[in-house]
Amino acid sequence: MRRKISNAPAPIRPLPNSIAEPEAEAKPKTKQLPKATSVAALHFQTQFRKAIRTRNRADAKFYAQKCQDEGLPEPWLTEVFHLRDRLLGNRHGSTPAQKLKRGKKPKKLEETVRAMRAVPRAELEAMYETEMEARFGVSRDTARRARNKVLS
Repeated sequence: MRRKISNAPAPIRPLPNSIAEPEAEAKPKTKQLPKATSVAALHFQTQFRKAIRTRNRADAKFYAQKCQDEGLPEPWLTEVFHLRDRLLGNRHGSTPAQKLKRGKKPKKLEETVRAMRAVPRAELEAMYETEMEARFGVSRDTARRARNKVLS
């Protein structure tokens, strides 16, 4: 006959319920578990991130909508729509920064174009850049661009 040899401690027995427990502790706590994220929603989120990295606007818009349709949880969904809006340039209804013109307006070019329109076309075509530079008081590059605008 075998003898059981064990160094394991004896099993713990619960204490007797001699003291009345408060109601909050007596009832088991049931938490509302968060809705499980579907595999499809995670897949669409991954595809969305790829579209953002490659700056593909059409795909980003499509996958953002798919994430919402598949029930992506709220913090991730907010992030998806925030990134989509940044890519599409919808920051508080303003125009994207890339489309704004920077710097001064080209006043000299416009003034030169107006002055060149008073000169006959044949004379303007035959005029050298150095002559235009001296006559209109602008650089040769500005004179060339103004002449190209007038002659086009």
